[in-house]
Amino acid sequence: MYIAMSCVDEQTAEKIAKRKALGRLGGLRRGVRIIRLRVGEDWLFGFLKMKFREEGFQVAVKFAYVDCKGAAFEKIPPSVEEKVRRYLEDGLVALFERELGNAVR
Repeated sequence: MYIAMSCVDEQTAEKIAKRKALGRLGGLRRGVRIIRLRVGEDWLFGFLKMKFREEGFQVAVKFAYVDCKGAAFEKIPPSVEEKVRRYLEDGLVALFERELGNAVR
């Protein structure tokens, strides 16, 4: 008899991804913003941390990929990684120009 296993829900997947990307005390980290993306039946989470200083600011993103069964991977599947990389390389500057430009007007 074959029993289909249901996929983990978003909240469970986020907890798993946070533990994988940020460590066991990841829930205690302040100022971390979460990017949630559904990839088929799987999830891609990005944990975004910004640091502001007098000389500028830093943005760091750490990704974790959670499959349907709840297994977390720091390594994103190559097909998804290529799309993320291409978007960040091509679209990030345009995004900053457009959104930051609108904010400072």
